[in-house]
Amino acid sequence: MIPSDEAYVVDDDVPAIATAMWMGTAALMILGIQPILLASLVAEHRITDAMLGQLATVEVLAIALGSAVGASVFRASRMRSKAAVLAGLLAAVNVGCCFADGQLPLFLLRGAAGVLEGVLLGCTIVLLTRTRAPDRINGVFLAAQTIPQALAALALPIYLTPRWGSDAGFVVLAVLAGIGVFLAPLLPRSGAPPAEVAAPAADVASKASAWVWTPEIVFVMLALMLQTSGIGAAMEYLAVLAAHHGFSTQAAGFATSGNLITQVVGAFLVVGVAYRIPSAIALLFGVAAQFAMAVAFPSMPNAGAYIVVSCLFGAFLLALGPFQVAWLVRIEPTRRIALLITPVTLIGWSIGPFVASFFVTPRQSDAAFWTAAGLFACAGLSYVAALLSRGRALPAPSEALP
Repeated sequence: MIPSDEAYVVDDDVPAIATAMWMGTAALMILGIQPILLASLVAEHRITDAMLGQLATVEVLAIALGSAVGASVFRASRMRSKAAVLAGLLAAVNVGCCFADGQLPLFLLRGAAGVLEGVLLGCTIVLLTRTRAPDRINGVFLAAQTIPQALAALALPIYLTPRWGSDAGFVVLAVLAGIGVFLAPLLPRSGAPPAEVAAPAADVASKASAWVWTPEIVFVMLALMLQTSGIGAAMEYLAVLAAHHGFSTQAAGFATSGNLITQVVGAFLVVGVAYRIPSAIALLFGVAAQFAMAVAFPSMPNAGAYIVVSCLFGAFLLALGPFQVAWLVRIEPTRRIALLITPVTLIGWSIGPFVASFFVTPRQSDAAFWTAAGLFACAGLSYVAALLSRGRALPAPSEALP
């Protein structure tokens, strides 16, 4: 861990923190509006139902790959110029998608956008970890960046897409990235820690206790990936499900927007109320609830029930993240394995829609939710295997989220 040092703290630099959060919001905006954007592409026959899952996989997997190197890019000098160039390129690629003629150019452009989004996210990660309480600041960021996603998810199907088609979604993404170009000068000149902090940090890292891939770590990481895969499979076909069941585009918009809003509510509830629940209990309950909702989605009797279940599904998306971190930090105190959570979850999110794409048809998307249910079931079994691998059934209350 980085030792505490006033020279390394950027809490007082509010414009820099706000700009870093904006960059991260622009990078992750696609995750909130992707179901609606891809559903509109299907409706316009720019892609097929099966290609929806494949296109989602391409971009999210590209984000995961980009995020794996993003932090190292911004730890060096010229943070401002790098952020401005990346944001500008991302805006240009999103505009280019409006003119993409054919499926291959669209796949290539969304893959390029994903890489740029992942690398740009590194700016947010580097700067927010330079605060006194990076866990809380990151929690604020995760909740805050979901709000514009919810607003866009509501505005797109109700107001924007009916007037301007799927290109409206690409324009929204381009505008967010374009604003980032003008905000980049508010960032620090460098993302590297000061010299007086870097040396002690390196010494601390060299003395950190070694860790190995225990069965418990493997099973928890596998469960995390499977659980996120199930979320990805369900979320990417949420809007398509509405169309196939005859629900209106307004219902799809309310469902997606409500889903994003309850993500924020769920995250705040964990921070303020439920943080004392043992991590294993919370995750087992959460994955069981997600399994039940995935099974329920294909048999929605009306649009109202569809919106309600969509909102309930969203309540678990961000809320379970702190418990996953808590479990991994407890069993691997150096916290190195915890740094892999973001890439692993993004990879999992990309796998789910890809697997589901092999089972959906142009008139039937229910199979995506049965796929999600299967992935949730496998995730639950992996959590149980993680518990059994350490020789006792459940963690003690003292192992709850600190």
